[in-house]
Amino acid sequence: MYGTPYDKLLVFILAVDRAVFVYVVSVNVLFALGITLVMGKGRTRLEQIAIGVIIFVALMVGSVLIFRYLAGRPVMRLEAVSFP
Repeated sequence: MYGTPYDKLLVFILAVDRAVFVYVVSVNVLFALGITLVMGKGRTRLEQIAIGVIIFVALMVGSVLIFRYLAGRPVMRLEAVSFP
């Protein structure tokens, strides 16, 4: 009679295009490594890791947006499925 907030099951599914995703990740890792080597000279190890992670995330976001809107091929798709 009265519904509870737990009466439905909600599942998030992340679907990726494997061929494009492997290409994008490998190219972005190499670019992030190269940029980190140039920018991280003379810095501590923790700063180099932080620079590398930030550059990798920025490159991934940029690449996914380019593939999504300019190339018209989505690399990742997030779906929310509810039951019943």
